[in-house]
Order: sequence, then structure tokens, then C-alpha cells
Amino acid sequence: MTTYKLTLRTLSPVHIGSGDEWRLGFDFVLHNGHTWIFNEDAILQAKWEQLGLDQPVEKTGYPLLGSLLTEKDLEHAALFRYVLRGQPPSIKADARMKPFIKDPFDRPYIPGSSLKGAFRTALAWTGWKEIGLPPLKRNDIGNNRNWAGKPLESKIFGRDPNHDLLRALQVSDLFGPKKAGEGLVALKAQVLTQKAAQSPIGLEALAGNVEFFGSLTIDQTLFQPIAAKLGFSDRKHWLDQLIQRAQQHSQARLKILADWFENITPPAPSAEKIAAFYRQLQATKLSSGQALMQIGWGTGWDGKTFWTHLQKDEFLFEKLIADFRMDGAGRHSRRQPGDPFPSSRRVVMSGKKDEAKPVAPFGWVLITIEPQDVSNATISFQTTQTISSPAKPSVSIPSRDVQKTPVALPKKSIPSSVQPPAKPMVEVFKTIPKIGDRFSGIVFSDYKGEIWLSIPGLDEDTQAYAVILRNENPLISKVKDGDTLECQVVELSEESKGYWRVKCKLG
Repeated sequence: MTTYKLTLRTLSPVHIGSGDEWRLGFDFVLHNGHTWIFNEDAILQAKWEQLGLDQPVEKTGYPLLGSLLTEKDLEHAALFRYVLRGQPPSIKADARMKPFIKDPFDRPYIPGSSLKGAFRTALAWTGWKEIGLPPLKRNDIGNNRNWAGKPLESKIFGRDPNHDLLRALQVSDLFGPKKAGEGLVALKAQVLTQKAAQSPIGLEALAGNVEFFGSLTIDQTLFQPIAAKLGFSDRKHWLDQLIQRAQQHSQARLKILADWFENITPPAPSAEKIAAFYRQLQATKLSSGQALMQIGWGTGWDGKTFWTHLQKDEFLFEKLIADFRMDGAGRHSRRQPGDPFPSSRRVVMSGKKDEAKPVAPFGWVLITIEPQDVSNATISFQTTQTISSPAKPSVSIPSRDVQKTPVALPKKSIPSSVQPPAKPMVEVFKTIPKIGDRFSGIVFSDYKGEIWLSIPGLDEDTQAYAVILRNENPLISKVKDGDTLECQVVELSEESKGYWRVKCKLG
């Protein structure tokens, strides 16, 4: 087994659904631009006398939990699981919102299966030509909508789960935020075509610049001579090049996506911010252990299928669209062989009704892997991307809708030989620290190697907190709550209006 440290940072809002649907009044209420998620048990206990349980139910019915609450109740945190910045698009009775997947303590996490599925798609797309597949035929796709492409997948990865190449790849669930609802916002999402925007959808999603940590493991025993009967030893290099292949797949998609959003025409709202976001990702220089990937809701058909390989034969592809009813126009479709597909994208919208504009795509993350034991590493870390450096991040969601979502991409470090002299320590801060400021912070959390510190003079719950990331922390498992550490500010990001995340390094 070879295990790698895995870090995921959101670059745009991410939604991975829990499978539930929340309803206004039943599960949440809205107030002052925020969404308050009910703690049902606490509300029932506090409002027991208002339930009218002494009256026949058939005459009175049970009141909605939301109807039991007053504005004064919003001051009692125990009545709510957590509070989201932003609101879903509708404030009408029975408005809906789809929640993000969370652990039993209401902390969002990234299922390893979501990330492994994205890796699988990238490997299939990049490896297609290498295994010498014959020209695509209709029977290669099958007829079952739920298992479409299964025959092809078996040829690429292996005939069954026991003989599948990705049996050797294990991706853990990824965890990050330590408080209930932390990192989540309420958003308005819409399906956008190049000529119109459809009805809005309410989503609970991760904001940008939220980090998660986990592990990625490759089981090398499955490639030993004794395991040759599994039949995938000749594709071991696919896993050795996993990150490079994932980045290759994403780079090919980024150009197509940027062009798509640049070609939107009225009456559809302009999507220039999203097009600029994609051009920026195209120009980003990454290390050999990093890749841009898209996961979760909104990834789209091209991000979850064999994509261009299915579109080479224009007439066969149109038959697939018809057979699997992929064109929403159905029998009224005016599609012709060679027409672009897909014809719509899911995006974050900001603004009211006719003034709403697309401001961000869904699902883009930065993946970083690091070997825990360099001598045992199999994934290649030799080749570095040679893409020009990005412009200053410019894509964000207005704070009146959700917390700011900067494109948080890697920054070049200054060589030690030209580091400026250490600044004097700041005893107490009266304003948010500036980059380069040094201070002594008290540790109040050390979760999976990431250290959170209080900043002297500032309230960590309402003003700002400091963080030392796991991959920059030489003190993993060596600190505890209450310890004092000296650190220097290297990056600032505003998580919500007036509330700051201060990234630091030791020293």
C-alpha cells in the first residue's frame, strides 16, 4: 500500500446532495438575508404548549414549526442547528432547498466516492486511445439508461468489480470544517442555455476557499506477478500518472467551457464572469502533484461520460441522444448531427428576477496530493505544468447573496534567500491583521493536522481566526488546545461580511 496526503480546496461553490429536500416552515425560516436551519427537538421542547396536543388533530392539525417562532427566538442559538449566509431563491410558502451532505454533527464533508468517480472519468477519457478500442458501435453503449456505457467501461477498466483497475485505488472521505454548517451557504442556482435561464433552484452549497483533508491509497499488491490474472497490470501507469491525467482531462474541458459561456447571447443574461473564471483556470500554473477537477452537482454530461469519444460519429451520437432522451425538446427537437451538446449548464445566479446574472459555475476544486513516504511513492511528481501564471483572482459571489468566493489558487513562495527580515510581534490587534504581521496565537483547535488559533484582540467567532494548514504544519500531533504559537500572516480571505480567515505560517 502507498498512501498519499490529499487536500481539496473549493474554487467555486460545490453541491453534493444528501438526497433530502428541505421546506420553508418545516425545516428552515428566512430572516435578514440568512437561512436558519431548525433544531426540531429543541423547538418542540421549547414550544410544547403551543402545539395544541390537547385538541383533536382532525380539527386543528399540527402547526408548522416555523409558525411557532418569533423574531425574538432567533436570538436563541439552541433552537437552530446552524445559520446559513444567503437565502434560497423563493420566499413563498413551501419553498424548497436541497441540503449538502453532512456528518452526524452537521459538518459538511466530501465523500471519497465523489472524487474517485471524477478520477475514473478522467482515466477513461485519457486512456481511451491507449487500449486500441475499435470504432464505436451502438451496441457498445447498451440500452439500459442506468447502465449506459457499461460494456465500454468493462473494456477499459476490467470485466467486473474484482477485475477492475480502480480496485487498486482507494479514496477516503475528506473532512475539514469543524463546526456545524461551517463553510456552507444558501444559493440560487439555475439551468442556463445560451439563449435563456430556466426556473431557479435553492441549494445549500460549499462556498469557495474551503479546505478538506483525506488520503489516497494505491494497493500495489494488486500489481504483483501473482495477481497478473486480474488483467490490469498493463495499466498500472494510469494510476502512476493519476494527477497528470486528471489535469489533462480538465484542461480539455476548460477551453470548451470558456468558449460556451463567452458565446451566450441575449435574452440570456451575460456570463462574462464565468467565462473569465474558466480563462483564469486555463492559465493557472500547478505543481505536478496538483489538478483542477469538477465534482458534484452541475458537473455536466461532458464531465461524467466518455465525452468527445462518443461524439466522433455525429450520426451515431444523435441516435444516442434520441434513444436516451437526452434532448429536453423531445420529439420537437430541431437538433442536427454535429450540433453542440450539452446545450445547458448549471450556474450560481446573483440578483433578483430579471436582473439576476450568472456569477460562478459549480463544482470546481483544486486537488493536491503529497507522498507520506517519498521512497515508496508511485505517482509521478516529476512533470510540472508549464502554463502561464494566472491573473489576480476576480470571480466572487456578491456578499449580499453568499459569502465571498475567491479563486484560491497556489501562490509562489519567496525563496529563503530573499525573505524580508522578521517584523516585530503585534501584541494586540484593533483591526484585521495585514499580510506580514506577526503575533502569538493561542491554539483552540487541532483537527487532522490543521491548527486554528485565536488572534490577540480579536474574537475568533465574530471577527477573525487564524489557521495553519496541514501541508504547512511541521507540528502535526505535537500541539494541543491552549498552546501558544508564533506565526506570520501570509493570506487573508473574508469568509462573510466582516468575518476573516487569516492564513499563517509558523515563525
